[in-house]
Amino acid sequence: RMVMFRCLIQAGQIDDAQREKLNGHLTAAARELCAQFNEPVPITWVEVAEGFGFTAGKPSRSSVVVSAIPDETPQEDRVVFMKRICDAWSQETGCSINDVVATAVNVSLAARAKT
Repeated sequence: RMVMFRCLIQAGQIDDAQREKLNGHLTAAARELCAQFNEPVPITWVEVAEGFGFTAGKPSRSSVVVSAIPDETPQEDRVVFMKRICDAWSQETGCSINDVVATAVNVSLAARAKT
């Protein structure tokens, strides 16, 4: 049972200190979801270059947090997990809850997407 993250952010919107705090929140959320998981939580950050992300015709302020979680995770646990991510993101960055998208896809689907 493992959880991993890929965070897509707009260039220049989240500084290194915020990123470190978010790493802590994501790791805590992963460990809460999979209590027996003690390995380092893989977190990849991808910056979308300025001018390459738009919402409603304006430069985007959105972040997308894609997580891959165990297939057997119940829906109600997924909802709590994604809410925890969104709340932490808003708390640490000051962004609107509407500017963060969290997903919790099955790890088996994420593995297939890599091939």
